[in-house]
Amino acid sequence: MDRLLRIQHQWHDWLTRPLGRSLMQAERHDLTRLLADLPKMRSALLGVPAQIGLLQTCHAATTRLLLAPFNLHDTTVVGHFHAVPLATASMDLVILPHTLEYTQAPHQTLQEACRIVRPEGHIVILGFNPYGIWALRKLQRLKKSHSQPPWSRPFLARHLIMRWLRQANFSLVRQDMLLFRPPLLPRRWFERLGILEWIGKKLFQPWGGVYVLIAKTRVVPLTPMRLQWKDTLPNLTGAVPLSPLARNKSDIKI
Repeated sequence: MDRLLRIQHQWHDWLTRPLGRSLMQAERHDLTRLLADLPKMRSALLGVPAQIGLLQTCHAATTRLLLAPFNLHDTTVVGHFHAVPLATASMDLVILPHTLEYTQAPHQTLQEACRIVRPEGHIVILGFNPYGIWALRKLQRLKKSHSQPPWSRPFLARHLIMRWLRQANFSLVRQDMLLFRPPLLPRRWFERLGILEWIGKKLFQPWGGVYVLIAKTRVVPLTPMRLQWKDTLPNLTGAVPLSPLARNKSDIKI
């Protein structure tokens, strides 16, 4: 088993533990609210099998697919995140829950995810905020902490993902922050400090532990738009010599 696949297995196992389940519960709750009014007949999730619960937030009427690097579920399509085995423009909604953090080529993975989104479709990206409260765990000098997910992987900045989306001809339509509780507490205290989520969303948005980005494909119109000139053209006399075919003003049409 290569190193990346081993890390993905560790990430899957971590999501089944108390803190990982708390992360999944918070993300599922947030996506249920954010995706309530989006059309999503065909949905796909690029992640590990432990994240399949996030597809329940889609309420998709037809196909639900989970692309994972290993097969632990009946609905799993095994494949590589940087070479998605799905047809171009075949999905209404594609979800990437921390997927870009668990691939060797995050930019290429995002391009593949954008490729399978149909026109007017949406892509959802969840990532750990490198400037958020959960990133403080990475500052610890404990070697054991750095060798375990999610702290062992790089946290990608939100502005970087947004730039990649613009390059792929996607426009951001919604964004959100969640998880303002520190990840070092026992689960019983983690749940009791739920009030910090309300306070964080009101006062400390930039420091949330996880960001959610929802982007939509920008469709270029096939019919060219006629430009409506309002300003007069400057005097071009002496600027550029006209060709013999266009020396008369009547020959110049603007």
